[in-house]
Amino acid sequence: MTTPVLAIEHLHVELPVRAEMRTVLHDVSLTIGPSEALGLVGESGSGKSMTARSIMRLLSPGASTTGTILFEGVDVLTMHHDALLAFRRKGVAMIYQDPRAHINPVRTIGDFLTEGILLDGSVSTAEAQAKVISLLDEVGIPDAKRRLRQYPHQLSGGLLQRVMIAAALSEEPRLLLADEPTTALDVTTQEEVMAILDQLRVERSLAMLFITHDLDLAAAVSDRVAAMYAGVIIEVGDAASLHTDSLHPYTVGLLDSRPEFGARVRARPIPGRPILASEAPPGCVFAERCPYVTERCRSERPILREVDGRLVACHRAEELRGTISFAGAQEPR
Repeated sequence: MTTPVLAIEHLHVELPVRAEMRTVLHDVSLTIGPSEALGLVGESGSGKSMTARSIMRLLSPGASTTGTILFEGVDVLTMHHDALLAFRRKGVAMIYQDPRAHINPVRTIGDFLTEGILLDGSVSTAEAQAKVISLLDEVGIPDAKRRLRQYPHQLSGGLLQRVMIAAALSEEPRLLLADEPTTALDVTTQEEVMAILDQLRVERSLAMLFITHDLDLAAAVSDRVAAMYAGVIIEVGDAASLHTDSLHPYTVGLLDSRPEFGARVRARPIPGRPILASEAPPGCVFAERCPYVTERCRSERPILREVDGRLVACHRAEELRGTISFAGAQEPR
């Protein structure tokens, strides 16, 4: 059996906030196989970015973490200093939402891209520059040699995000974490950047966790998709089936709330407001917004279980399949 590149099991994270611990992730279990892309979708505050930061071990001091995060069979949460540095340098790379917030504005693009390559002293400056010029060519940045002398403010948002992709690929990682990499870009540039990212991921056989609000985009670039709500993974399945035949009311609600050009039926928003993991009730985390809630849902948290080849955390998944609708739904009392 092939070892997953990433296997997260029952991850629970609490962070210190004003002298008290608050839960930000309740129960996250995910696997990503070699060369596989997994999309992670959910509303703002559901815990998507916190999951990525947990994988990188970039949580604030005082964070409390239980569960396991296995990278190629080794638990990231128990890695000592040198192993953790090696993991961050060679094992995993992250692409963030806003490239301008993660590039030093007073250093050139060339300095930014070559810094990590030169760190261990195994290559010369000329060799490092040649490598990053090749990477800039791959990500579609013209006149790459001249770009190395430029500063971040001299590049558009789309070009700067391509620089971030080049930086992420420079150390040849096995796992790529893409945290809403196109959020700050216009629609046309989003398509170009995602096409480049997806092509390079496939060519390099990278595993990828792709975080997004866009279910259509997740389905287009991912092999499987996981839906997340209030710090809990509530459904996981292959991209095609999850997109057309979701089993969890929350996933159906996300799909129904998408605006579609030319659609005859108006988008139907999910009643109520998204809750944080720290506000989650003892039962199902979606209970307060679900029109199909029962007393069992309110008192007993459903586990992520297999239903017809997919994973879903819903007590009524089999019973409700194919009948879920938020049309005319009111917020549960």
